Amino acid sequence: MSKVDILLEFVPEALDYIQEAESIILKMEEMVSAGGEYDTELIHTLFRCFHTIKGSSGLLKLEGIVKLTHEAETLLDILRKDSKLPNVESSQVLLSTCDLLKKLFYQVESTRTDPVLDENSLTLIGLLQEHIRLLKEPEIPKKKKAFEIFEDEPVIQTEIQNENNNEYPNVNSNVSKNGNGKIRQPKENSLLRETSVTQSVRKEIKVANEKLDALMDMMGELVIAESNVTQHPMVKP
Repeated sequence: MSKVDILLEFVPEALDYIQEAESIILKMEEMVSAGGEYDTELIHTLFRCFHTIKGSSGLLKLEGIVKLTHEAETLLDILRKDSKLPNVESSQVLLSTCDLLKKLFYQVESTRTDPVLDENSLTLIGLLQEHIRLLKEPEIPKKKKAFEIFEDEPVIQTEIQNENNNEYPNVNSNVSKNGNGKIRQPKENSLLRETSVTQSVRKEIKVANEKLDALMDMMGELVIAESNVTQHPMVKP
């Protein structure tokens, strides 16, 4: 079987994945509108649709389709890791991605070559990247109010009672006189209490997100490549 034959055989398979992805996105839109809860299986299935299209397109050197599906895959990967459903805007962008993928695969079927991404395609990729950027932005912690700044600070109080005129009758004395009239120093532990603070140190290894994404992409493509090779009719016994 030639490369062209494999390419033409892949097109209807890819269109089936796109149709499945569209159905899942529409279903998730309804869930978001109805205030439904996160569905792990749905988001994983949608992720696999784009991931499979990307992996197989990479093997067939369809670079434009790989570039588009990579951004959609990255967006869905963030959503599934954060256990979130796509909002209305993200869902619309993903549906537009499905429409563009269908158009590109029809071009592949007619020209039997890698389709060239036009200006509209590049704009859609930019929208996907913008949604990815927004999802990656960390939430800004709320600032404490001014009167809460020292709320957790330990407070050490020294209580003194005037024995001569009993000026503070309700305060226990920590300073007293001995029989000679001299001031007897209070015990250190009566004024200060030692506070033991246990600090836990956690060692972390920081790896750039780009390297992790590249590693995940390579692993996924290796798995898909292995599956395609082992299931190919030409290598089956």
